[in-house]
Amino acid sequence: MIDDSVGDVFLIHEILLNSLDAHFEVESHPTLGAGLKHLSETRFDIVLLDLTLPDSRGVDTFQKLSQAHPLLPIIVMSGVDDPDAVQTIIESGAQDYLVKGEISSKLLRRSILNALQRKRLEEEAKLFQRAIDSMQFSVVITDGKGEILYSNPSTDHILGFSRSELMGQNLGQLTSDAHRFLQDNYFDTSFLRKDGTRIKVRILADPISFSSGPSRLVFAILELK
Repeated sequence: MIDDSVGDVFLIHEILLNSLDAHFEVESHPTLGAGLKHLSETRFDIVLLDLTLPDSRGVDTFQKLSQAHPLLPIIVMSGVDDPDAVQTIIESGAQDYLVKGEISSKLLRRSILNALQRKRLEEEAKLFQRAIDSMQFSVVITDGKGEILYSNPSTDHILGFSRSELMGQNLGQLTSDAHRFLQDNYFDTSFLRKDGTRIKVRILADPISFSSGPSRLVFAILELK
């Protein structure tokens, strides 16, 4: 926790240390400089940050901390209920914005636990995206009718189309076996490249189902030499 208000620090300590549904260990620092120094030396799961500190004020306070520790979830606490400030802070990457004087035990615990969960999911999504983007074979995601929603960089190289050119096209229409795309999970076919040439490829397809929303199809496309 980075906050120079003794009263606020005491209140947050009491709320978190007396929590029955989660265990928290809390450390506090009165300035951004002291907080940054300690964060560079010790690992923490989350930071509760006051925007008005002796050595930093306003959105700048959040941005300095976020730039120094981009992977660390940050919950901003402020005595000012300013909708514009809230929007700016959230758009800048803060996990939550809590107004001092309105922070209850239940609200604070829920905000912290939700922030930790969201940050974990964000990092997992980034890791998955990097993995897909680095694959040497094509990965294409379509809707249930075969319309392209996503393609990784290798698809551009294999098919010769840019990602923007592929978006909205029907994947099956680029092949010599359009009818097989929505029927077979594994088959060989040929693709029509942007330059008019055809290449032989092997297709592996899998559906993705969600508890809500439409299903998707994932295609792995390997060029056959």
